[in-house]
Amino acid sequence: MHWPMIRPITPSANNFVRLALVSFLSIVALTVLVFVAAWASEHMRITILLLFLSGSAILVIKKWPEFFPILYFSSYIFKGILLETVSFFNIVDFTILISSLSVALTLAKLGRRNELWLMKVPLGMVPMMLFTGVLAMSHLYTISHEYGGYKLISFIAFNLSLFFVGAYFPNTHSMLKRLVYSYIFIAIFTTFLSAYVLYSFIQQGELEKILRLSFLGVNPIAFSAYISGALLCIIILWDNKWRLTKKLLFFLCATILFSAALLANSRGPMLSFLIVIGFLFLRKMIKQPRFQYILIFFAAIAFVIMLVSLLPENLTNRYDISQLTSNQANKLPVNTVATRLHFWSVSIDMALKSPQTFLFGNGIGSFVREIYTYDFRWYPHNIFFEILSEQGMVGLVIFLFLIGTAGFSASRIIQSTSGERKKIAIIFLVLLIYFLLCAQFSGDLNDNRRIWFIIGLIGAQYRLVFGNGERAEGLQNAD
Repeated sequence: MHWPMIRPITPSANNFVRLALVSFLSIVALTVLVFVAAWASEHMRITILLLFLSGSAILVIKKWPEFFPILYFSSYIFKGILLETVSFFNIVDFTILISSLSVALTLAKLGRRNELWLMKVPLGMVPMMLFTGVLAMSHLYTISHEYGGYKLISFIAFNLSLFFVGAYFPNTHSMLKRLVYSYIFIAIFTTFLSAYVLYSFIQQGELEKILRLSFLGVNPIAFSAYISGALLCIIILWDNKWRLTKKLLFFLCATILFSAALLANSRGPMLSFLIVIGFLFLRKMIKQPRFQYILIFFAAIAFVIMLVSLLPENLTNRYDISQLTSNQANKLPVNTVATRLHFWSVSIDMALKSPQTFLFGNGIGSFVREIYTYDFRWYPHNIFFEILSEQGMVGLVIFLFLIGTAGFSASRIIQSTSGERKKIAIIFLVLLIYFLLCAQFSGDLNDNRRIWFIIGLIGAQYRLVFGNGERAEGLQNAD
């Protein structure tokens, strides 16, 4: 007699349940910490924080080691609220603390794998080091020595370390998958806290503050880009074979993230998101040319047009390119698309000053001195124009080579894998494209440090698929 086979819970399902449980407990614990810290004395805050961090670090390192790299990737999201609630982080920088822990964990993992002294050069390391060298050389001839030096040190300390952690920390495909899920859970967590901020503003009658929703102390542009990236992960991970409960859970998460992205009202991240979604949709439509896809496409365009037309005036006037400042001497646009256009024009003029500036740029951090007469942190709000104006065509070509190498490698992984491994590779490629698009509208090299982490993760997956990592892990976990 043959009994029907009962399908057991798969390891991936167990991992998902464990990750969800740990995430929920972490959210509850951190929320309690924030509210307690708001009313506790200063010494009590530090004591509670140290106890919480110590206990959490021990638990997380053992059960959820992927938390630290993603927390490092997300550090700018949490830094503001920690500075506002706990003065301890006015003394100890949160980003430096979490970056040190992430690098230390990565080195420890390399030591356990006996790879610490025989580290393989990851994909993209050579162009990454060349680009860092160009940045360092450009500091020799910049007119903005103070800000340029700060920018260079920040790039080496954080961007290079993020690339290092992304390239060397993951050593299995399942770890790469858990990194993606960790990103989604942390994004949901920050969005829930932002919803609490929104609710408090509504209760106080300060409705004008909700027009650019963001996490406490975080730039709405950075917040919108962060949660929109997590939303793209959910869209790519979506599988019609999921059970109904999992579909409902992920649909709810996607709805929350999309609503928060709209309320953040950041043009660059939203435009980048729509471009990426349009690309994914067209790619799907080309593979399955059906009439309903065309209808959905035009319906989406109509929805976007209707949404823009229904937005209140205090939102849409941010898109008016005709507004200028009252400073007639400088004629600098304020809070409009024209601001970016003006900065981009200045950066091109800087590069075209002479053959030398065209090839090698004006030096790191020099853009600000073309706009203002003093030295402080400012940039063109476009990563390509920033590199062109400060490191010239030499720096731009090396940067494009680094991006091209990562994109080509991710495409090769996609063609050589299937199932969840292929989806993870697609996520990394889409995130790389999305964050690059966001970098065309806001931030500088250091603000867009998410790019370097994604390039490192692509290098890690490339090593697992085409290097010895695939053999070591075996095909027992094949999709």
